[in-house]
Amino acid sequence: MISDERLDSVAKMKTHPMALPPNHDECIEMAKELKAYRQAFSEPVAWRHNEGPFGKVATCSQKVGELWVSEGFDVTPLYRKPIIPE
Repeated sequence: MISDERLDSVAKMKTHPMALPPNHDECIEMAKELKAYRQAFSEPVAWRHNEGPFGKVATCSQKVGELWVSEGFDVTPLYRKPIIPE
């Protein structure tokens, strides 16, 4: 796996036509996108309880989400949408 530090260095590289391969701009964009996905999926922002008597219920409280999990309920962690820098 590519480290976050390596992704940072690739994402910050400047293009130089003599020293870099022709697809270097794509490599920079891929590094930025991968960093954004890793950050977005690093921790949940909400939890969905899939077995409630009223259907699926969600909470933004980490304590409640962890309580549901500890009690053995079917819980789905929900993550934010990645924000990919330009």
